Amino acid sequence: MDYDEFKRNLRATGLSIVEFAALMQMPHRQSITNYSKIGFVPHHFAVIALLMVALTDAGGDVRAALGGIEMTRKKPRGAGFKSKQDVEK
Repeated sequence: MDYDEFKRNLRATGLSIVEFAALMQMPHRQSITNYSKIGFVPHHFAVIALLMVALTDAGGDVRAALGGIEMTRKKPRGAGFKSKQDVEK
């Protein structure tokens, strides 16, 4: 899915990109906007956006549905290593 279509789908649900990232409990809320540079979003974001549109069209509340899911936050990638020994492990 291209980035512009992804944004249109989010708008159809009443969410901004930052709100979507918050619901997905992403550590860096603005990181989704980085996909605008390459022009498309990962498949899993596209699927989630389409399912959210379907839920909204059926009269559901996306915020309530996703807000009730307990997710474990992932650590940001590329945080680096603490020491050289960590690299060798």
